[in-house]
Amino acid sequence: MKREDLESRILELLDGNASVERAAELEQILRSDPQARSVYRTLSRLHSALGARYEGKAEVETIFPARFQRSTPSTSRWLLGGSIAAAAVLMIAFLMFRKGPAVSDAVAYRLSPGAVCEVSYANGSKASHGDNLSNGAQVNLLGGSFECSLRNGAHLVIEGPAEFYLQDQNHLVLERGVGWFQIPQTAKGFSVSTNELEVIDQGSEFGVLSLSKGPDQVHVLSGKVALTTRIGSRTSEVLTAGQVRVVNHDGTLLPLPPNPGRFRSTLPGEMPYLYFNFDKVDRTGKIQVEGNLPGANVIQAHLIGDDPTSRLVPGAVGNAISFGEGEGAWIDTNWSGFNGNTPRSAAFWFKFEKDAQKTGLVPAAIAWGDPDNHFNRKWKVWFPRDSGDGELHACISFGGDRFYDSHVLDDGHWHHLAAIYTGKTHEDGLPDCSLYLDGELCKLEHQFGAGGKPYTNTVDTLTGGPGDGPLRMGYGITPDLPKFEGMLDEIYIYQGVIDEKIINSLRAAGPPVGGD
Repeated sequence: MKREDLESRILELLDGNASVERAAELEQILRSDPQARSVYRTLSRLHSALGARYEGKAEVETIFPARFQRSTPSTSRWLLGGSIAAAAVLMIAFLMFRKGPAVSDAVAYRLSPGAVCEVSYANGSKASHGDNLSNGAQVNLLGGSFECSLRNGAHLVIEGPAEFYLQDQNHLVLERGVGWFQIPQTAKGFSVSTNELEVIDQGSEFGVLSLSKGPDQVHVLSGKVALTTRIGSRTSEVLTAGQVRVVNHDGTLLPLPPNPGRFRSTLPGEMPYLYFNFDKVDRTGKIQVEGNLPGANVIQAHLIGDDPTSRLVPGAVGNAISFGEGEGAWIDTNWSGFNGNTPRSAAFWFKFEKDAQKTGLVPAAIAWGDPDNHFNRKWKVWFPRDSGDGELHACISFGGDRFYDSHVLDDGHWHHLAAIYTGKTHEDGLPDCSLYLDGELCKLEHQFGAGGKPYTNTVDTLTGGPGDGPLRMGYGITPDLPKFEGMLDEIYIYQGVIDEKIINSLRAAGPPVGGD
């Protein structure tokens, strides 16, 4: 298929105009052609970014100036073409300069705990964990943080999810992600490119944001940089310490207030996480939110229901929340959740009495994202009853693709569950996920959701949009579900992939298997 035909088919799908037959045909192309999948990822990010600009959707961390202009749909379609052209230029540049790994240029790199990272080269070789990074490396940082120092002394920390390409020791292409760069005089002239801008260092420390749902930004922390946009008017400007610029839709640059705390200059010592222990609930239903996830201090959680304090019951560790009495209850938050294919893990204790949750529609223990079951745009851990044997089982749902465990769980005992998504995809196109029940790895069965086979198996959890639900517990993404009839305790949500050591440490504080 010609490149322009492929782009047209992908945009048709992203716009929601593809028929079932054409969506299925595209799915087969994406499964069999790695280059087509790369084009899909690029267009999907650009499509989301333009939606953020012209429909008012933006990540919480992106600050839009008052003068930021919005466009009509026809204008945004024209701009999408321009953005695609910019991305194509970058792609051509990659192909011209990419080589296999050059050992003489190799540098060591480090990853944060729980990070998921893939390094590959144009000759098809892939780096193993612990290998050094060489010129021509394409890095797909699915989650976590990446740190390295280049041979010229340039030091960088990239926060995932991110994709970047190390063209050589003097140039890095940040396709998406958040990067911090400290450039000594020995590396003066080091440059960073994104789809929308190019930054040339003049002896500085600076940060770059290239996010899926907002325009690219440059923050100068010290020294100065030369900045040129790659779209529209191709505006150039020299920035000094404390100055911040965001790329406007026409290629001009607009100022933003400085936000130096936005960028990591070192790797975190532990995996970012949120923690809900439920030991205390005040009369308004407010629940304490703990953890080291960036922004955790402004995340709020409330127990919604009659007399919230009466729902505290003895739990696996301290107190737990019992959701099922009376009219039911649920927990609402203002946190939108991890988006895209960000690796994530959730671990918690749960308890169901015998014959609980005998309803056709079942709320989730944990959920966020877009409820549309024709795509994999949500993250949901829930306990549906099997349509065949009628038993209660644990399940991970992305929307169209669901993964079930076979253990029967309404036995009146506390159990510990860990649900993990690595951000990767199996060769058959299905998401790479797992469940651990009481510390044991489960054998999962794959099924399609209520909407049948999804238009695409690609995981792209949507957050922050008008129809996207924030993190909710004992509930669901939509408000039309019956009450959750179980108990939950000690909920941890990680940005990254937890291992058996972490799972067992979380279990150690609770009762033994089968405990009450």
